[in-house]
Amino acid sequence: MRRSIRKNSADQTGLPGMDEESVGNNRSIMRWGSSESQPPQSLLLSVNETAALLGIHRATVYELLATGQLRSTTLGRRRVIPRVAVEAFVAQLDQRATQEAEQLRSAR
Repeated sequence: MRRSIRKNSADQTGLPGMDEESVGNNRSIMRWGSSESQPPQSLLLSVNETAALLGIHRATVYELLATGQLRSTTLGRRRVIPRVAVEAFVAQLDQRATQEAEQLRSAR
């Protein structure tokens, strides 16, 4: 006996009442991960955004700022961190990890 499975229209697009036909030419609704559906990246990040981006607590971001490991500026009364500063910080971490790994290999 063959069973037919009827799919709800929400099953195909993830949106209730929207199937591929009713979406029509607006394909960005169905491509959440595509570059078309991504908002532009901010050049300046808040402390909370920086913490979320790095996966650390915001208090740790303030410590990095206080020690000079991460640079920031103020915009009005807000403390903001340039995205390039975050990228430079991550590159510095990567470089330090590479150097430590080389030292461990040479010590063996």
